[in-house]
Amino acid sequence: MIHTSLIKKNTKIKLSNDVDKGSVREIEALLSAVPGLEEQYHVLKLIGYGTFSSVFKAIDLKYHEYDNSSWERGLNSPRYCTRLAVQRTHYVAIKQIYPTQSSHRIIKELKILNELKGKPSVTCAITAFRYQDQVLIVLPYIMHSDFREFYLGYTLADVSIYIRELFQALSSIHELSIIHRDIKPANFCWNPFSRKGSLVDFGLAQWENEFDASCACSKKYIPNNPGFFDKENMESFELLEPNNAYIKKDLRPCKRGERGGTRGFRAPEVLFRCKSQRCAIDVWSAGIILLIFFIKRFPLFQSENDIDAVVELTHFFGRQEMKKCARLHDCSFDDNIPSIPDSRVPWRKLIKIS
Repeated sequence: MIHTSLIKKNTKIKLSNDVDKGSVREIEALLSAVPGLEEQYHVLKLIGYGTFSSVFKAIDLKYHEYDNSSWERGLNSPRYCTRLAVQRTHYVAIKQIYPTQSSHRIIKELKILNELKGKPSVTCAITAFRYQDQVLIVLPYIMHSDFREFYLGYTLADVSIYIRELFQALSSIHELSIIHRDIKPANFCWNPFSRKGSLVDFGLAQWENEFDASCACSKKYIPNNPGFFDKENMESFELLEPNNAYIKKDLRPCKRGERGGTRGFRAPEVLFRCKSQRCAIDVWSAGIILLIFFIKRFPLFQSENDIDAVVELTHFFGRQEMKKCARLHDCSFDDNIPSIPDSRVPWRKLIKIS
């Protein structure tokens, strides 16, 4: 969670009464790790944390000393602006990146956030700074509600507004050839009162040109030979007696590919280790969110690994469809699970069953 070990012995930091009582230890750790931070920002609360970072809500004490037009352009457009916008307290979100995060990913995230300034429905970087091994990114604070608080009661009209805003965000990043790679409800800050949302957390984001075109799918045809696990080819081999061991120094080639993201929202090409991943993987994840609204079950998929995730998708799309998808990415898929249908489940039937 938070690196509370960063608190120095005999170090006392005085916190005001408006600080969240449940976040005192984490805030003390942050202020101890970055001296002078309290002169710039009044940290109020820990609002989220993950494997590589934590996010705090804070007040920008120096807001009026800087030109904020570059990053407020997207937030203060007519679609966001209110009568009280000028009078409001200027909250920000401070993202503390842990030292365990790789430096090239931090640099990439900063470049992407800077490129997104002024784009609608997406967050951007206000500023960033480093002290020793501590890297902080200051972002606009977006008022939002937890997805579980509203998704069950949303009507079809409500869902259409939510999805339209989400695809507005995807349009903003995809026109710059940026793949978010972690589209999920928690990363789309949605305000059910203003019905506006903002896409956040670009820690896993990449540019499309970072991927090569070595995957079979980039050639836009389905290979006849899905690989050395082809069932027809296997018939010519003599199988050894099964055992529970594995090869200590296995020299067989393995397929490597980007697999970042959250379980249940990864596209099939991510699960099959595609080396030519494109912005379409974000659209897939957005489609899963839409399906969650229709089925009214969250989380929808709960697999512990990629193999189980493929099996879960096969129950929806059918055995033949997943075999075709596997061949498209130069992989092979086969199963002996009786409950898996040969063809996909019709969407009307799927939603009606739920």
